[in-house]
Amino acid sequence: MAAEPMPTKPISPAAYGALGSALKHIFWYKGDLEGFIRRWAKGYPELLAALDFSGYKWQTAEEFVDRLHGNERRYGDLSINLMVEVSEMTSFPKLKRHEDADTLITEALEAVAALKACVDRHRGLIADEARFTSDLAEHRAATETRRSFAQRLSELKDEFLRLEAEPNRQKAGREFEPFLNQLPSLTPLGETP
Repeated sequence: MAAEPMPTKPISPAAYGALGSALKHIFWYKGDLEGFIRRWAKGYPELLAALDFSGYKWQTAEEFVDRLHGNERRYGDLSINLMVEVSEMTSFPKLKRHEDADTLITEALEAVAALKACVDRHRGLIADEARFTSDLAEHRAATETRRSFAQRLSELKDEFLRLEAEPNRQKAGREFEPFLNQLPSLTPLGETP
């Protein structure tokens, strides 16, 4: 199973719909779908509670996906991992044993491709959010650097004015040399001297 972090953005309802459709298409027999769902929900018995595996396959798949979607905070990681896993499927051995395998496999590939598009779009949103967060952090750092520079500049100005007002000019001259030595290291916006 692919491991991805819990999404910071909500998963699109379209992605859940695509997952439900993919689950309906990649398994023809109810028992195969049941086994797949049971393996994925192994650590979440509440997802399996009262899930009717004897009904229509599409109802079972939709009910399972609705439960995932209904509590995204709890099942977000499971949902994303399941979506990624299913979206990366390229062969469907369970469908090969059916007499209409070619048609079923084509439909399964289409359903998986639709899910993959949703997963890729979600990855893009997460990447955009990460870029935004990074840009925001850079902006905050630059703002802090500007504030620090302005504060340091203000401190130097105050020191200069103090030296200018010093009545003992010899003392002011001695203190002026270290003051001047600080100026080359004063650079705006984090530039190196």
